[in-house]
Amino acid sequence: MVEMSGDFSLTLPVMLAVAIASTISRALSYGTIYTTKLLRRGTDIDRTAPWRALQDMKLADVMRPFRPALPVPPDGGTPAAQGVSPDGNGTRPGPEAIPGPVTYRHDPQALFASESLGQTLRQLEVYGHDGLPVLSADGQQIQGWATSAGVLRALARQISGTHDETAQAQAAAEWDHVDGKAALRHPPTPLPGYQVIEIAITDDSPAAGRNLRDVRWPPASTLVSVLRGRRLHAPDPDFTLAPGDRVSLLIPAPTDSPSRNPDGRGREHTASH
Repeated sequence: MVEMSGDFSLTLPVMLAVAIASTISRALSYGTIYTTKLLRRGTDIDRTAPWRALQDMKLADVMRPFRPALPVPPDGGTPAAQGVSPDGNGTRPGPEAIPGPVTYRHDPQALFASESLGQTLRQLEVYGHDGLPVLSADGQQIQGWATSAGVLRALARQISGTHDETAQAQAAAEWDHVDGKAALRHPPTPLPGYQVIEIAITDDSPAAGRNLRDVRWPPASTLVSVLRGRRLHAPDPDFTLAPGDRVSLLIPAPTDSPSRNPDGRGREHTASH
């Protein structure tokens, strides 16, 4: 209109009319005729992009911290016994006792607190059905524990309202391993000196009906999660165990562990899930 009439005095009124029209349009409906097609494809340009959240947020922002942090033994040795408590505060629980059969034992993949949530989710999907330990930047301490549920809750808070399709597309993994099947069977960088065991709470278990804080766990172990049904719970000291629960602990790896192969990696299944 301005170009056709040559009347530049119309510029400000036209801009004002467009601004008012946009405000009324947003009040009446979400998006415009231009953004509607993008919304149908799962892209919402008016909200935080999922790929930005996956790359910008770090694992340190969403992990459950250990207080105090656990030491990583040098050269893959066994850490000194420090006792265990449900919140990982290092208190000694008493004589060694396992209140149920060990149904699962494996070498956990190690994550770093500085890793993005995109990389974290990929590794949790492949290696961490019950979560994974989080190392400090120098690899000398285990600072906390990360679970898929915790990461997803953090993402949901960060990108509330964004479509799942966009997040899934941006979280696509690209593996650079020569043998992809071997990479799925064994963590490429297992945590030195530790293993994760899962204990099944049975009807006749001494832990059934008791709070986590009241159960004697193996020395030098740290409770990391409790699986009840399909829901993974944080090891709250006041959590009451019931038959069917599965408790995961981070324990020092025995030097003669049968789960280790000659290449230092491996896993042992004592019962199927």
